[in-house]
Amino acid sequence: MVYSFWPRKPSGKEFVIQALVAVMHGSLGINPWLYPTTDEIDDAASRLGSAMPKLALFIHSPGTQHAVWTPLPTVYVGCFASGQGVMIMAINTGPERVHTTTPTRRVCDSRFGETIFESGDGNSIKREDDNIVIELDTFGVLAVF
Repeated sequence: MVYSFWPRKPSGKEFVIQALVAVMHGSLGINPWLYPTTDEIDDAASRLGSAMPKLALFIHSPGTQHAVWTPLPTVYVGCFASGQGVMIMAINTGPERVHTTTPTRRVCDSRFGETIFESGDGNSIKREDDNIVIELDTFGVLAVF
């Protein structure tokens, strides 16, 4: 089979970051363009699909306030405040592990504890004073509230 836009099939982690960067910026759905797909993408899509109802409580609730920024060229951070509380999602779109510290935004003025979704190993989001400290695996994602 020929993939006209890609030199190879994306990995499961790459599928997840493509989907969640779109959702972070307002997309209301995920529509993969090629099925059947690899077992790795199928597994990643199933895990993401299982987490979407909880993610949607923060991302798509009426009255949600949000901020999205890029503290590093390969890192997207989204903060969503809804009636459910505050969720922060960090996405590393790059092939290297990252560590960054970024100032909180007003919408993110909260503590974080429970993991909603994670892709990759050794990811963390911590609040330290007026900063958010983020550690992400290669192509890693972490959403916490």
